[in-house]
Amino acid sequence: MPSAGEHLTQARHNQDLAEQLINENPLAYADWAVTVAFYTALHYVKYFRASRGLSVGDSHDEIDGFFRMPELRPLQRYYRGMKDDCWGARYQCVIPTPIEAIDLVRNQLDRVRQPILRLCPPPA
Repeated sequence: MPSAGEHLTQARHNQDLAEQLINENPLAYADWAVTVAFYTALHYVKYFRASRGLSVGDSHDEIDGFFRMPELRPLQRYYRGMKDDCWGARYQCVIPTPIEAIDLVRNQLDRVRQPILRLCPPPA
């Protein structure tokens, strides 16, 4: 089972890729930017849980249940929106516009990432 630090490293790695995709060619890679951004958010949620010694979940349904925690509840709508956009891109061939992908990577993701990092600052 990955550690909290490994989830944080993976989240940062994914975020770098999402940024690279929208910076290089958002028209060509908007669907992948949205997908990678969702998995970035997923790893931030897992980082939060692992840093508190809690289960990080094995399924998307289990992870969705984590948002019953008072600390995560305010983030649920952003996470769910990102998940829905990812699923649309991956399974329904819905290609987001470049503007939608940029908003998701630069704004929606921060609505999940920033509160988690405030609650669980990374070790120095």
